[in-house]
Amino acid sequence: MARLFVILFFILFADSVLAQKSTSQNEIDKRILKARIILHEEGGADKFVKIAEDILKDSRRILYAEGITKVCIGFVQAYNRMGEFSKGEKYLKMAENEAFLKTSGKDQAEVNYIYGQRYLREKLYDKGIESYKKMLVPEVIADNFLYAQANHGISVGFSGLKLIDSAYIYRKRSYNAFLKTKSPGANINFAVVATNLGIGFTKAKKYDSAKFYLDIALSASQVSKNPYAKAAAKIGMSNYYMKINKNDSSIIFMESALPLFKKMNFVYEVKDLYKDLSYSYRAINKDKMANQYLDLHNALADSLEGKNNLLVVVKSMSEKDKLLVDKEKRKMQYLIGIAVVCVFIAFMFGLYRFRIYKRTQKHIIEKKNDLLSSISEAKSQAEIDSLGYLLELAKKRDPAFLMKFNELYPSFQNRMLERFPDLNLNDLELCAYLRINLDTKEIARFANLSVRSVESKKYRLRKKFNISSSGDLTLFILNI
Repeated sequence: MARLFVILFFILFADSVLAQKSTSQNEIDKRILKARIILHEEGGADKFVKIAEDILKDSRRILYAEGITKVCIGFVQAYNRMGEFSKGEKYLKMAENEAFLKTSGKDQAEVNYIYGQRYLREKLYDKGIESYKKMLVPEVIADNFLYAQANHGISVGFSGLKLIDSAYIYRKRSYNAFLKTKSPGANINFAVVATNLGIGFTKAKKYDSAKFYLDIALSASQVSKNPYAKAAAKIGMSNYYMKINKNDSSIIFMESALPLFKKMNFVYEVKDLYKDLSYSYRAINKDKMANQYLDLHNALADSLEGKNNLLVVVKSMSEKDKLLVDKEKRKMQYLIGIAVVCVFIAFMFGLYRFRIYKRTQKHIIEKKNDLLSSISEAKSQAEIDSLGYLLELAKKRDPAFLMKFNELYPSFQNRMLERFPDLNLNDLELCAYLRINLDTKEIARFANLSVRSVESKKYRLRKKFNISSSGDLTLFILNI
């Protein structure tokens, strides 16, 4: 009884521990979701970092691999936004070291998206496109939100390479995918993609199309209530007005976008915006304002360059890629080496078999010639004349051929049928032709058949006689 009580106690204790762990994982998932809303929808990168530290500790405490992976990816996104790429790299390595990442196509896609963003920052457009294309796995293609993000990243890469048509194709794919997305954050990305379509048409001087998509972007950004979406749409409008030489309107949109980018800690966007504002103020002869924004741009650029961490991180990424390529090259060289060795062994084996075949054939021919020679020597003149007459009958396809053959070789047909009772009349006729040493072409000509038909008949005879392909059928019949 006591033993039963102990067993029940341990079962209940184990269940409670498992339930507690499951509950903890669920709680962490909820906390990660709230933190990501803060990061992506409310715009607080610095606030996210503070909250995420506790989530990471709790995920590690209960060994929750999925929680560690997801929160580390969030850290990277936040630090990248703030220009702290070295700090982000630490968390990226943490995420990549988790086995869970290899099992989750969507989280791996987010990592590739991060790599793509970094490459584009350093104007390594080809590598950026390559990273975004790695996102296009079945699990991501089935998810309209991630699929749209991947295509948007590719379009930005092609824009950087000045491949306008390719950029437009991927922007349009992204736009259409976001239209199908039901995700709460879809309007944010939809506004960004519509903005990029508008900017693309602005560069192509198709201003009506540009205004159409930029109005959609503004509307979607208002619905999303997201600072980044609003800022992106405003930048699109400022770009449009700048191109049609309405710099005053362009400045209004840029200055309204600036505090939104600052709120969300998008330091690189702020830097670029300072430069564009300086250019626009210079265009309307407001040099004092132009110089102020140029000083702000230079100070922020120097600050980011002083850290120089993105370049270091990208170099590290390139070295990692190089190591992977070198590893793949070594693997390929190894496989090619094995293939060459296998081909060489197969060639030598084939050569060996061919030589054996040639020796066997030579032996068969010699034996056949000896047999024919001995038969010829044994024949009387009357037999030779009869054989000549038999050949004439064969040439004429005379029905008397088999009758005359049986007279010349009276026991041949009986011996054949005794050993192979399933032979039919056609088989016996072919055996008769072979017995008088006719080759395939002669048999085809005399029997009014194609060479292929004769070969097929001989093949069927081989099967009935159980002769291998290397055996000589004529020699076999001569020996019967």
